[in-house]
Amino acid sequence: MKSIKYLVYSILIGLLFTSCLLRKEYKRTVQVDNDHLYRIDTAVDSTQNFGTIIWADFFKDSVLKQYIERGLEQNFDVRIALENVEIAKSRFKQGKQVNLPTISGNVSGSYIKNTQNGQFGNALGIYLVTMLG
Repeated sequence: MKSIKYLVYSILIGLLFTSCLLRKEYKRTVQVDNDHLYRIDTAVDSTQNFGTIIWADFFKDSVLKQYIERGLEQNFDVRIALENVEIAKSRFKQGKQVNLPTISGNVSGSYIKNTQNGQFGNALGIYLVTMLG
């Protein structure tokens, strides 16, 4: 039983070490000219950001420009995104206005005239008449 166990362990350790062997070094059969690898005739300015280029200036084909304009006008996702931008701008303005001072005031007044036929009626007037008369 122990000999089978040692045999299995030795086979596993042997497989482990054979799987860790280094591979042969790769040798290219054809040399690649990296200078002409891409179809760019002029040197690319690495300081210019591609995000700053307007798409209308980038594409020269007038038909393609018309299709892009129509697609942007009729695209619901773009419309929703523009509305979300407007909502975010208005919420940002509201958030900034919270820091502004506020002025509040309250004015109130009331006038009560007792009627002659009310619960108290003209009780005060009767009292005054009896006192004076």
